[in-house]
Amino acid sequence: MLALATIMKIRVDHFQDRVLIKAIMWKRRVSRSTVRKAVREDPEAFVSASERQPKPGRWITELERMINAVDFISRSGQIVAPRRRASAGEAGEKAAIKEGRPVREIWPDEPAKAAQGCGKV
Repeated sequence: MLALATIMKIRVDHFQDRVLIKAIMWKRRVSRSTVRKAVREDPEAFVSASERQPKPGRWITELERMINAVDFISRSGQIVAPRRRASAGEAGEKAAIKEGRPVREIWPDEPAKAAQGCGKV
């Protein structure tokens, strides 16, 4: 993306100094289409879409309400999902693994889970 200063230099070369497009290409080291775009369009055409997006402003309260409704936490401009808490069953499994019980005893009807190798066999 071209800097606005480069665009203005191209426009000055063309309109004030009457330099040809081909000479501007060589002088500024940009393509012909870029020079033509800078000459024929307004400087605002080179502003990226992210710079043109409006600020949330008046919608910020509505946005915060929606975020709070789905239990997300907003910290300094970032949206952070809530942490996943272990269920009672998972907490019991974790305690059983820490105790050192065999995995076949912890998950007797889930051989795939037991085969993952957490804890004693």
